[in-house]
Amino acid sequence: MKKKKRIVRIILWLAALAVLFIWSSPEQKVDRFVAKNAETLEAALYEDLSGDYSQGAGVQYTCWGQYGEHPIGEFSFGSSLLHGRQYYGCYYSPYDEPRGFQSVEVTLVPDGENCWTWRAEGDNRGMTKKIQDRWYYFETWL
Repeated sequence: MKKKKRIVRIILWLAALAVLFIWSSPEQKVDRFVAKNAETLEAALYEDLSGDYSQGAGVQYTCWGQYGEHPIGEFSFGSSLLHGRQYYGCYYSPYDEPRGFQSVEVTLVPDGENCWTWRAEGDNRGMTKKIQDRWYYFETWL
């Protein structure tokens, strides 16, 4: 009987860890951020991408390409806990066009539905994925 209880406890602990890992994955964190803030931020970003739209601890806002053809408002959540040189976040694209990290001109290669990957100099690479109209998730490895 003790052996069964121990196995059940181990299974429950593993299930709890799996749920915690999925809940705290970078993409899930960004999805929750966009779901919570998109409507409010979009109204302001549509008028002025260069404003200060920092959203609290751990989220940094930067406007990229403000005077170019494809400006974006990027919300960076910092580096991944698992990979120190992997960065992730989301960006608002007023023209609803996917872009490379920091709106740098790169060739976006389709990688599934509403998902693109890119490569740049050295080992720099990344992906971007559409979350909803005008909002995209990104991961980049520098």
